Amino acid sequence: PTGYDYASFDLDWDHACAVTDQRKVWCWGNNSWGQTSPPDSADFVQVAVGDRDSCGLRENGTIVCWGLMAQHDISFPEGKYRQLSGGNDHFCALRYDVGEIECISNENLFEEADPPAGIHFRMVASGGSHSCAIREDNSIACWGFDTYGESTPPDRHFATVSLGQLSACGLDLLGGIYCWGLSVDNVPPELDVDAFAEYVSLFL
Repeated sequence: PTGYDYASFDLDWDHACAVTDQRKVWCWGNNSWGQTSPPDSADFVQVAVGDRDSCGLRENGTIVCWGLMAQHDISFPEGKYRQLSGGNDHFCALRYDVGEIECISNENLFEEADPPAGIHFRMVASGGSHSCAIREDNSIACWGFDTYGESTPPDRHFATVSLGQLSACGLDLLGGIYCWGLSVDNVPPELDVDAFAEYVSLFL
């Protein structure tokens, strides 16, 4: 939709959602399961989408979802959250207080809704049927579908991580990018820049 300033957005195969600067969620695209019919409220700070679902993080730290999961009464455990991510059929969120991860899924076929136990995670990212999270010490953990190694990250410390359908890439603390999973090399193409170039942002 035009005529708005946006603060957050996410997209999947056939639908997308965005949070406006007035904290409302707009969604468009396929609505077969109600995934583009968000609550009519003005208190959202982040949105994440999957194949048949969408979820939004509210200002008070709670999460509400709409789409297939809502029809099946699948929701996040009670509590306050600070970050949200979505894959094909699962969503993960970071608890506000101790950095623990909670995940939900319609089917959990690949244990994508079974994050590693523990606390002190600082971010989580989700892809097709896998997710990765970075701890406060910058170590990384991944889980879920791993046929192509997308849930087997290199033994490095990362500043951020981004996930695709069957792959993942992480930006390490020295500005280098490392990728794992299907059809990716361990480093990005040089793209006619110095081989020792440092990167500051990453999106997959």
